[in-house]
This record gives sequence, C-alpha cells and structure tokens, in this order.
Amino acid sequence: MPRLRHATLPRIKIPFLSFLTLLLICTSSLAHPVHATSADLTVDSVWLEKAAYPGQAVASVAPGDQFNIVASVKNTGDAPASGYYLDVYYDSDYGRGGPDNIAPGEVQIWYVGPLTAQDGTHTTKWVADPDNQIAESNEGNNEKDYTFTVGSQTTNTTTTTNSTTSNSTATSRTETTWTTSTNSTTSSTYSSTTNSTSTPTSSSTQSTSTSTPSSTESNSTSTSSTTVSTSTSTSSTESTGSTTTTTTTSTPTSTSQTAPATLTLTPVSGPAGTVVSVSGSNYQGTNCVLTPVPSGLFTSQMCSIVAGVLAGGFTVDSGAPAGDYAVAVQTNAGQSDSATTSFTVIPSYTVTFYTDTNSGTVTIDGASKTNGTTGTYSGGQRVHVAANPPSGYLFSSWEMSGISVEDAASPDTYMTVSNSGWLEAHFAIVSSAAGTYWVVRGTDSRVYYAVGLSGAWIALPGTTPDSPAAAVCGGALHLTVRGSDSRVYYGYVNLSTKVFSGWTRLSGSTPSAPALAAAPDCTLYLAVRGTGNQIYLSTANAGAWSGWQKLPGATADTPAITVAGSILHFAVRGADGKSIYHGMMDRGSSRWLGWSKLPGSTPSKPALAALSANEVYLGVRGADSAVYVSTWNGVAWSGWAKSASGRTPSGPSMTVAGGQLYLAIRGMDDGVYWCSRALPSGSWSGWNRLRGAAPSSPTLA
Repeated sequence: MPRLRHATLPRIKIPFLSFLTLLLICTSSLAHPVHATSADLTVDSVWLEKAAYPGQAVASVAPGDQFNIVASVKNTGDAPASGYYLDVYYDSDYGRGGPDNIAPGEVQIWYVGPLTAQDGTHTTKWVADPDNQIAESNEGNNEKDYTFTVGSQTTNTTTTTNSTTSNSTATSRTETTWTTSTNSTTSSTYSSTTNSTSTPTSSSTQSTSTSTPSSTESNSTSTSSTTVSTSTSTSSTESTGSTTTTTTTSTPTSTSQTAPATLTLTPVSGPAGTVVSVSGSNYQGTNCVLTPVPSGLFTSQMCSIVAGVLAGGFTVDSGAPAGDYAVAVQTNAGQSDSATTSFTVIPSYTVTFYTDTNSGTVTIDGASKTNGTTGTYSGGQRVHVAANPPSGYLFSSWEMSGISVEDAASPDTYMTVSNSGWLEAHFAIVSSAAGTYWVVRGTDSRVYYAVGLSGAWIALPGTTPDSPAAAVCGGALHLTVRGSDSRVYYGYVNLSTKVFSGWTRLSGSTPSAPALAAAPDCTLYLAVRGTGNQIYLSTANAGAWSGWQKLPGATADTPAITVAGSILHFAVRGADGKSIYHGMMDRGSSRWLGWSKLPGSTPSKPALAALSANEVYLGVRGADSAVYVSTWNGVAWSGWAKSASGRTPSGPSMTVAGGQLYLAIRGMDDGVYWCSRALPSGSWSGWNRLRGAAPSSPTLA
C-alpha cells in the first residue's frame, strides 16, 4: 500500500489503508535560554513522481501507473519548530504525522506512495501544524493544495423523442469531461451542453443533429488546454419506443498534435556539487540529451524518455562559475521536440575553523570540526555552530573573518557565510570556584544548596515561595527564607559536618524574599521589604539577632545588600517599580549616608557583590531581559555594560570568588545558568547550565 517517505533523510515506509498514516523523521536542535526567535512552517510545493523514478517530478500519470504524491515542508523562521504535526488529505483519505522537529532553514521532503493511478480528478492537501501548536511568525502559509486528472474521456449522449412519427422534436444534452465532438461542429473546453433538433423519417433510429455550443466552432475538432486532435468516432444505437440512446466514444487518430514539451529542474539553484533532477512531459522522441549554455555547468548527465515522460539529472560541476545557465533538452524527434529552462549556480566559499585552545572543537550543523579543518558553504547560507570547550575551559567568544555570527558571545549560535574566511572559538580557563555556593528554591518549593560548580544538590527541610538568601562566614552557610506564612526564618549549614541547624523564626513578616550579607568578622546583615514597602535591617553576631531598624525610602521588591569595607551598600527597585537606587550606611555608627538614583530601570530585584571597599558590582535585569552590570570605584558608578548575552525572566544574583565575578540567572526555560569573568576587566564567559531547574532566581554566596 502507499507509504510516506522522507527524501533527504532515510526513507520511512508508512501504511496507507482507509486513512493516511504519516510518520516524520525527527531532527533536534538545542534550546538555549538566551534566544528569542520564531519558527515559520510552510508547505512549499506539492508534485507527482513516477514510483519507478523517485526524485523526478512528472507533469501527469496514466491510468494504472504507480506514482507518488510529494510535498516539501520548510522552516523559514529562525527558531526550531519542536513537536509539530503534519496532516495530509488525498481525496477522501486523511492522515496525521508527527510529532516532529524541524530546524531553522531545514527542508523536509515527504511523499505518499506508491499509489495506483485511477481515472478522474484527484485532490490532495498538505497542512503543517494544523492545530497551531507552534508559535510562528506567519500562521497563514501552512497549507498547499494540488489537483490533477488521470485518464481519457468518454461522452454518453441520450436522446429522448416525443413520438416515433415524423416531424417530431428531440432534445439532446451532452456532458463532456475534457473535450470531444462526434459528427458535429463543436469546440469546447472541459465541458459543453448541446441542444439538438432531430427529425426522423419514420420510427427508425435515423437522425440528423446540429450542435451549437457557446464556444468557437470548427469542423470535427476537439480542443483542450493541452491537445488538438482529429477524432474518429464509433457509435452504437439502441431504440425502445420513443427513446433513442446513442453512446459515442472519441478516439484520437495518429495525426494528433501534443502540447509543447516541458522541462523542470529540481532544485533550480545551488552551489557546486548540487545534485539536480530533471523531469518533463509531452515528448515525441525516444532518447534525449541535456546541454547547458554557457558550457561548464556539468560534465556528465543522464536523460531518458519513457512514454513521453522525460527523466534524468546532473551534478553541478565543482568548477562551474557562479551565474545563470540555460539548460536545454533535445530529442531524436527533431528540433521542435525540445524545451529550455534555467539554473543558477550560487557561489560557494571555504571556511576554516579554529579553536583556542587547540584541543577544543566546534560543531557545524551537527558535524564536529577540530582545529584547522574546513567546510564549504554557499553564499548567504545560514549554518548552526556550537563551541565545545575542552575540560577545564569555558567558552569565551567567537572571532571571525569573511562570515558573520548572530551572537559572538554565545557558544550556540548561527553563522552566515558571505565569503571565504575563518571562524575561531576562544576558550578561557575555568577557575575552581572554591568558596562559591549555590542556593535555590526547587520546583517542589524546597530549599536546596550545592558547593562549587559541580556539587550535588542537597535538600533542606521546609519550603519557601521565593528565592532563598545566603551568605558564607565562620565555616557556615547562613540562610534566610520567607516562609509560606510570610514570616522570616533563619538557619545555617555547618560546612564541615554538613549538619543543618534547623529553622528559627524571626520577628516580623515580609511580602518578598529577604536579602543577606556577611562581614569579614561574621556579622550578618538581613534586609527585608516591609508590608508597607519600607526597608528594614536587622543584624546578628554570635547568633543573636537585633530588632528591626527602619531605613529611609521605599521599595517594590527585595533589597540587595553587600559589605564593602566599612560601608554597607544597598540597591533597591524604587516604589515606582522601575527606578534603581543605591544607598549606603556606615557600619560602625549605623549612620545612614543617603540614597542616589542611578540611570536606567529594571523590572526585577537588583543584585550586589563586592571585591573590596572600592570595587562593588551591581547587576540588574534590563527592560530587554538581558543582564547589565555597573561598577562602583569608591566614588561613583560606571555606566551600564551588558554581561554575557542572554535573557532571564527574573533578577540576577552575583558573588565574587577566586578573583572571578560570578553571575547566576534563571533561564527562560527555568534552567539555572551561570557565567563569569576575571576581575577587574576580563571578558565574560558564555552561559553554562547546572543540572536541575528553579522557578525563582538562584542565589550565589
């Protein structure tokens, strides 16, 4: 029975019973939290192929032929379409395939077959993503219809008279599929209706008919959109009472003239090495030759004709200059039995791939490339690239010549080739991240912590609706959380024994996550947003917490807090929900030093980290959901600088450890991602993902 097959990947056979069953081959592309793009699925085209010549389009099929119906699906967007379905209709049959994945720019070619051609007109429709489950930039280009007709035509004429006597009147109605005429003057296309007057001389069946259709008249001539022929008709007549039935079959004679020959190339453009299939119809000859003008498009070709249908192909020569070529076919039937079409050779370029260090690799459209290897690509081609750092290294940036990349700071991006050139992936040494601790709210709302970049997650008792706060001092990981009752709770983990102290409820409540910082002498500073949007501060030393001190100002979110020398630094999102303010307090006297408004805005809580008294870092989520960092030099803040390219739906977290500034975010997919840069002025690494997921911002300590 007919099967659905994929033309560019291994072909998969699909049952075709009373319905169509579609199964598409899946390809995958890696998602990254920093891209915001859209897919766009389109059914480009639908055509027919003889089953004996797969890959070669034909204009028509004859009754009894084994044939395939073929369609191409393309993702013209710049994001993968994951889990899409494909519906196909063929006359009264229907089927669904999927789910399948298709990468940006990828074309998937499928066909149903072999089918047995039957007389009549047939319709097929292909619909990608029929339920609109994929977010697309254009939802209106997902369907393609195709109609074709198989077989010849027979005309049945029924004549009914009022009586068998002379001078009687007969009315005749002729319905024609395609075109025919018999013993009449008729020219029509597709269908015609003829009214005739019959005057028999007696009760016999002898009659004389005059046909007057609405189209142009000619003598015994049948005209359609493809064929003009002189016809010979054979009639048989039966008469019963007053009814005369005449059945007339039209048969073309050997003097038929066929429509002009057609020639189709698939594809119609490509670089050197492209394999092109050739198809056509309406040929009189029995053998054929393909010729390009100018020469040099190919060095060898294949061409054959069976029952008027041409099939063949060629491969674009490696030395073919870029440009347009006319491709002509000539048969042994003479100069008139020929056709011409065009093919465009797209320029191709060589790209050399480098890695720094040499032991790294890059993956180019799924193929691994080591340092110094090359690839050949057509001009304008968009290619998926991914950097793979060796052990102990992180991706840093892309450097290139003759090509462009969409995101030079992302290890997973796309390059576009415009000339011969090179692409190099730079890697940076990973610090041990000693002294770096991760604390997150898990998807089950429990609190988890991990030591370093590869430590396992350890669960603590209790739950929280927000991000935990954390600080490290005195050999302990100190934690504060907002409980499900909006009260503030404190606990700590002994880092030597991994024993947790349990949670202690503090006075007061907060509608947001708390913030925690530690001084070198292990004084702890706890800042919260009050129920009236005021800012409150509590301190602890040797385990005893002070009462709450109300600070000037107000905030719409969790405050950020860090210790830098003798100063306690604050950063808040203003009560207007977007402004950014920086405040300072003298730690020794607890004297408030005032607020200053910074340029820019943020839709989420800010983050602070300090290396020294004169080097403090402030990170915020921008209006574009990227993360921006500003630096305090002891006197003033620098301008905002974008960190590693990426997006987050929440505020970031920051810490300083081992001479590195670490930045952590919740990805758009709820993954936990981090990047780093050497202080004071190193370049940002790319994003790296920790295992697991978090519904709130992660916390670094």
